[in-house]
Amino acid sequence: MLSVKMNTIPSACSRKEDSVHGRWLWILLLISAVMVGPYEYAFAQEMTSLQVDYELQPIVVTATRTPQLLWESNANVFVLTQGDIQQSSSLHLGDVLRSVPGVEIGEYGGLGQNVTLSLRGSTSGQVLVLIDGVPVNDLQLGGVDLNHFCLDNIDRVEVIRGAASALYGADAMGGVINVITRTATDPRAASTVAYRQGDHGLEKITGRLSRPLGSRFSLQVLGSNIEYDGFRNNSDYAGRHFDARLSCRLGTGGQAAYSTQFYDADLGVPGMEALPTPRARQQDESWNQTLFLKASPGPEQSLQGMIYRQFSRQEFDNPDWFIEADHRRWVHGAEVQHTFSSWDVHKITWGGDIQRRRLNSSENGRQELDRGALFAQDEFTIGSSLRARLTARYDHHQGFDDQINPDATLTWLIGESTSLFVSLRRAYRAPTFNDLYWPATRYDYDCDGQFDYGESGNRDIKPERAVSAQIGLRRRLGPLWGDLCLFHRQVKDLIQWDDVDDEYAYGYWMPVNTDRARIEGLEAHLQGPFLRRLEGSLAYTYLDARDDRTDRLLPYQPRHQLSAHLQSALTVISEQLDLTARLELEAVGERYADSAQERRLAAETRLNARLSARFLRHLSAYLVGKNLQDRRFVLRSGYPLPGRTFGVGLNWDFWD
Repeated sequence: MLSVKMNTIPSACSRKEDSVHGRWLWILLLISAVMVGPYEYAFAQEMTSLQVDYELQPIVVTATRTPQLLWESNANVFVLTQGDIQQSSSLHLGDVLRSVPGVEIGEYGGLGQNVTLSLRGSTSGQVLVLIDGVPVNDLQLGGVDLNHFCLDNIDRVEVIRGAASALYGADAMGGVINVITRTATDPRAASTVAYRQGDHGLEKITGRLSRPLGSRFSLQVLGSNIEYDGFRNNSDYAGRHFDARLSCRLGTGGQAAYSTQFYDADLGVPGMEALPTPRARQQDESWNQTLFLKASPGPEQSLQGMIYRQFSRQEFDNPDWFIEADHRRWVHGAEVQHTFSSWDVHKITWGGDIQRRRLNSSENGRQELDRGALFAQDEFTIGSSLRARLTARYDHHQGFDDQINPDATLTWLIGESTSLFVSLRRAYRAPTFNDLYWPATRYDYDCDGQFDYGESGNRDIKPERAVSAQIGLRRRLGPLWGDLCLFHRQVKDLIQWDDVDDEYAYGYWMPVNTDRARIEGLEAHLQGPFLRRLEGSLAYTYLDARDDRTDRLLPYQPRHQLSAHLQSALTVISEQLDLTARLELEAVGERYADSAQERRLAAETRLNARLSARFLRHLSAYLVGKNLQDRRFVLRSGYPLPGRTFGVGLNWDFWD
């Protein structure tokens, strides 16, 4: 694996590279500006179809566990389509989610380094992440590293903004991210080969095969390999994905499917700028398997279930600090759900799930936890324009008190273009294995015979609890769609690692239930075609997330965030040459890097662009530029992100 050392004095080679970057920058900006400008060209025969059909609203399943039109959904749901993902030219899921109002992404370096997620002022462990409905949160840390998802295998991403423990249980305090993978739906056999190359030694190769197997079966297989030399010393990364899905139709409305996702990575861990780790290495491995079954036992009934198994392993070695760790994790679970209609007014959904979590860690030892749950939901209409939903869930956890979380939501459909929704919910987050079982350790950094730092878990820790409320408006303004939402959340028993012993120079740290948080804000979003051949989106978030005890802002929670894009597509030669240009803006306001508000991070703005061309409907090529202003961009204190980078790629599609 290649490792590139960071030069402190620019060389002739680096100056030449900057010159090349400058030429690429001006070319990309000029072409993008021309294409998204309000001009008309004689050779433009027609506008190519946009990635999003604004007339046809998507069907979502995450909000209520049942299929529902987004327009009529009584939850605050945001959908990212396959087209959104492809046009963003992102390399990890965090880049895709930046366009969602209320989402804050934390990056601890370049490609391959940890990427975390916050939703409405939450911690990463307070957001539940699913793959096809199966929870995948890390049982040790609570959150999810967004590098581990294969973007090429994602059909869409559904984001529930706001508490969802009444349906999904633990960890859904801030919301839910459901990553829905692709299936083989085309009756023809199809395959795709993709190649991408970029700065800092980036090279990515992807192959995908999708084909029917007889009249009932279909197969989808995808493999991906990515290598990256890194832009700092010891920041190289090599990752591999293999995903597969075998589906079978069973009569009317029935389906059986087996899916698997495998991920393997080897990466350097450069550490903070002020405290580098030039020899630290990490190996990640995960293997998820799911067996899904759905049937229709009667009219307007649906019965579905799944069993799943997850294995992950992380090995970390830092010889400079004498640290060598090996963590192996297993999750086995099953879930069943039954939906039926009653009296032509009520739609009842009920079910349950069980799960066993196991850990074999060189630091936490061997640990095991069981949990189970029962849930019920009643969706019903009141008159012709009101939709109500009442939900409750009972969760049993080994090791701490059981939880009951209710949810009440009301939606008012105002004509054909406006809907108003209001909800009141209770949610919770369970302590992680690290919170409970982190071993009691002490360190003598000064080698003076006295311990000056210590840490340990806390088996008496309680779950975090929250009560949240929101009121939102969705409206169609001609061809444009928009939504506006006000939200408020009170969190108690917030788990924080705190210094509990003043006798240690650097503190003795353990998780305690000491804090309360008050989080409120506003989310606004608008998208659609603005001109005849120009479409775009604008998302804005205002957030006031405070520690209730000190009234200080929570770390890494900016008050203002904004993301926007403009995209134009045109056909130069019918069915032979299509061009698309896209400009993206990301803006993050000032925020603090610590709870004492002593370290402030400045506001950041980043501009990205993409130019793509499709030839003969089979071959497409693109040029993408990130951070075109070449600004120093930091989302987590001490972990810089790459400057201006460029990449090029080719995609070739084949059909039988």
